[in-house]
Amino acid sequence: MGKVLVGLWSRDTHAKRNFSHETLIPLGKAVSATKEMAATLSSKVADGMLSSIFVAPEFLFTQPRKDNTGTTAMTTLRRDWILEKIKSMASTCPGMLLIPGTIVFKERITSETVAEAIKSVQQAISPVRTTVAGVKSRNIPIKPYMTYEASDKTTTASKAHYEQSLEELSLFEKNKIISGSGGMKHSLLINNRTYVFFDRQRIFSYGKKSNMGDYFEDSEKGIYVPGREDGFTEIGKLKVGFEVCLDHSLGMLKEHMQAADLDLHVIASAEVPNNASNCATKVGGFTIHASANPDFSGVFKKVTGMGTQPMTVYKFEKNKDATVKTEETVRGWDNVAPEKKEVEIDGGPLRFYVIDLPD
Repeated sequence: MGKVLVGLWSRDTHAKRNFSHETLIPLGKAVSATKEMAATLSSKVADGMLSSIFVAPEFLFTQPRKDNTGTTAMTTLRRDWILEKIKSMASTCPGMLLIPGTIVFKERITSETVAEAIKSVQQAISPVRTTVAGVKSRNIPIKPYMTYEASDKTTTASKAHYEQSLEELSLFEKNKIISGSGGMKHSLLINNRTYVFFDRQRIFSYGKKSNMGDYFEDSEKGIYVPGREDGFTEIGKLKVGFEVCLDHSLGMLKEHMQAADLDLHVIASAEVPNNASNCATKVGGFTIHASANPDFSGVFKKVTGMGTQPMTVYKFEKNKDATVKTEETVRGWDNVAPEKKEVEIDGGPLRFYVIDLPD
């Protein structure tokens, strides 16, 4: 397969931006810059051949309000409009694997949406076994995802919230209460999902599985609905896995798989450090992480033995005065150095890396 250009955009997604164009225009610039940089490696791209990868951080598309009212989730109509705009960008980038961060969107609770919502919330509380979908010759039983709600041992607040939500949704489905009656504490469902484009087309999506109270403070109350789909698929001849933020901290993808055999492990986060023990790449594969915090963005190659440039892992410890960041190194990984050229787009660095994938 040869050399592939990777562009990682570490834009600050904590900053409030009210209109989608305030994100779409900078995103277009970042994608174009990655395309132009990839052209320096190869001017010709064959159909279906991976030539470049672009990844943006979590929460790239939200709808925050300056007065903090409502919810940060946008409507499905706005989401679909954004996806059409991103597809238009992708259509000009043959050979690019494009992961434009995540989109947070909302759906009203209706008779059509409630059944799937119940399944998702049940999976968050009590994960069950599933099968690998969309991966050729791998339709075998695998381990369930262990979500934050199911695994957290320090507090029951999140799990209790989900259990209450499940009861409420079940009552709705049984028609014991109806929308608008005042019996529903929540009126909408909230999703946090990344959409994956390759070679001009949208080919995959992944819904974040774990929630750590991200939307509990929204004045427009909603039930966060975890994704249920498997986080990996085949792109060309490569097995590629995806995680969003907290999912990586929990090691959900690796725990879900029978073996750590990914060619590419892609992470989009708001701000979680790299955890080498949770990376699911095989030897010779790459973990690629775009975070809103540039310290955590990077490309790491899994190698045998000690490696030459070990993965840098940041850990945080609290003392009486402040939170202290310390660096540790993890052997068995090569920390791929970025190219000297770096572009700043909308206040966030876009860094380029060159990786060499096997044919």
